[in-house]
Amino acid sequence: MHGILGISEAWELPKALMSAMLDDTKRDVLLALVADATEDMAHDGLTDYFQNEHGDRDALKQDFTPQAVCDLVAGMAGSAESYIDVCAGTGGLTISLWASNPSAHFRCEEFSARTVPALLLNIAMRNMSAEVVRRDVLTGETFASYVLTPTDRFSDVRQVDSLPEGKCGVCVQNPPYSLKWDGLSRAWMEYGTAPKSKADYAFIEYGLSRAPRVVAILPHGVLFRGAAEGRIRESMLRRHVFRSVVGLPEKLFAHTGIPVAVLDLMDGGDGSVCMVNADELCEQISKQNVMHPEHVRDVLSCLSMRRDVDRLCHIADASEIERNRFNLNIPRYVDRYDEPDIPDVASILADLTDIEREIGKTERGLLSQIRRLVGTTEETRDEVRMLQERMSDYVEAKGGQLAWQL
Repeated sequence: MHGILGISEAWELPKALMSAMLDDTKRDVLLALVADATEDMAHDGLTDYFQNEHGDRDALKQDFTPQAVCDLVAGMAGSAESYIDVCAGTGGLTISLWASNPSAHFRCEEFSARTVPALLLNIAMRNMSAEVVRRDVLTGETFASYVLTPTDRFSDVRQVDSLPEGKCGVCVQNPPYSLKWDGLSRAWMEYGTAPKSKADYAFIEYGLSRAPRVVAILPHGVLFRGAAEGRIRESMLRRHVFRSVVGLPEKLFAHTGIPVAVLDLMDGGDGSVCMVNADELCEQISKQNVMHPEHVRDVLSCLSMRRDVDRLCHIADASEIERNRFNLNIPRYVDRYDEPDIPDVASILADLTDIEREIGKTERGLLSQIRRLVGTTEETRDEVRMLQERMSDYVEAKGGQLAWQL
């Protein structure tokens, strides 16, 4: 891509790419070249490059979503006429949604100025109907807005002054985990205000203000942390907002080993929560864990059936959750503990007898060896007795008794 845009350094890419995306002639040439080089339009081919060259883990806590997780979220979100992707990155979640819902309308909101040009490229290359807004979703500050309109092959891209904030059918999100923020209440925070140290629930509440259903990727802490987060979680559970919780394997993401959970939230449920522990549904390849399509299908099958599956899935009703004080830590509900095999008393006694017999045999053999080495004179007998006493003291110190005597 550097050669196509006439640049030599990675830091030059975002500005050059944005310039090309807003130029009708350059855009079509660039999109044709990138499209021809793209093997699979259902996947975001720019994820790895932008994560390595332009991701900002320190300031923005950016972790681009692995493909299997994108596919899982798309499967959980289901079919809708419109979607909003909050903290969209380069568009991995949106692309997975588009792959199964190509006629839907998409709205992507992303804060990073360095990432937005790649997001525009990914959407336009797939000829989507979409809106892209560069904004801080927690404060509401908007920096730029773009409208993408389908044409014969690639979306037309136009920058506009502003866009209305309408409702969408489903919200998907992979926000920065435990991001520090101002901690101030917003009008759309219906369930409480997230703590300043962790904006996780603020992102969830923002999503619920934009769509009746939210599928969010977040750290496990949102399931069990107390204080303000505990109160928000309890409020949501009492109002039957949680539908499903899926715990994923660790080491799925390129730059963080922490395991994450996928939350499915929607008003109007019966209070039960489908708890899926998918932390073993993966293959370890080098230092990374990888979820394959069959692993994703297993999780989606559990969510579709909504019934208990041993060691994998449990349907927790509202009363069970309340007994657990609204703690949704997955091991509380999906038990993987294996009871150890405890031998019977007769077997234990038989083993002890065999051990004692072997000890006596070994001690007698040792005495015989000593006698052959030192002879049987009175002087050497005294030496053997001294050795016997030392060995006896040692054995008794260990709680036993010497099985032989001179």
